[in-house]
Amino acid sequence: MTQAQFAQALERPQSFASDIERGLRRLDLVQLRDICEALNISLVEFVQRFENELALSNRAGG
Repeated sequence: MTQAQFAQALERPQSFASDIERGLRRLDLVQLRDICEALNISLVEFVQRFENELALSNRAGG
């Protein structure tokens, strides 16, 4: 998915997607839920994957 397609799926300007990608925008929970919907993943699954990656990183000393 391109940045333009991502922004279109969210019905937001491309600058919104760009700011997320560059770490310039912090997301609220509603925005995160909307992003998950655009990416066809549930918010619960996203959080579970995040927690798993975080645990792996912590075990690896990262």
